[in-house]
Amino acid sequence: DHLSTYRTTTFSPSSSMLSVRAFLVACVLACAFAVCVVDAQEKVSVMAFEMSKCPHCSAWKQAFNSSVMSAEGLPAIIDLKEYFVGDRSGTNFTCYHGPSECVGNEILLCAYNLTSATSQWGWWNMGVCMQADYTNVPQNAASCAQKAGLNWTQINGCVNSALGPDLFAQSIAYSDKMRVQSTPTIFIAGREYVGGPSDPLRTICDAYKGTKPKGCM
Repeated sequence: DHLSTYRTTTFSPSSSMLSVRAFLVACVLACAFAVCVVDAQEKVSVMAFEMSKCPHCSAWKQAFNSSVMSAEGLPAIIDLKEYFVGDRSGTNFTCYHGPSECVGNEILLCAYNLTSATSQWGWWNMGVCMQADYTNVPQNAASCAQKAGLNWTQINGCVNSALGPDLFAQSIAYSDKMRVQSTPTIFIAGREYVGGPSDPLRTICDAYKGTKPKGCM
């Protein structure tokens, strides 16, 4: 009450008073910024290296979706990124499960690139849908995009432009940099798990340094 009365009084502020106010504003902004930084740092990094038609990747993804992504508060504490593996020679790509897998890989990379900023988990839900029926990748992409609430026309346009191959090339380069030899390979908080950890929920909860969400209890 005292502050609101003080602000409506007509007066000429001294330079020292202005300095105090500026100092307080700076402190508030600094604290707010610090909170944002801490929140970002607290998220557990999860990097998944996959192939879109890989049966073992499909099994991992369905298990991760049911155990981690469905647990209360867990999606909010992870920084989840997916990379898709293949071979590149110039502008040509080779994928372990054939050319259709290369297309599937590009579709999922495009979905993340185009939609992750506006639909936080739409890209993930699309991938879960597609890879649940991995033998039907990429024919199931349009229906899975629709189920995930994503714009299939936009995603398909990415695949058929220079962006799709460029995203796949970047994904392959990063997979090579991380020396991924088989899929799925999962990195959680910097630790490598070939085939994925036996208990991804517990692994993530143990790595999280903030207040544990209910899903960890």
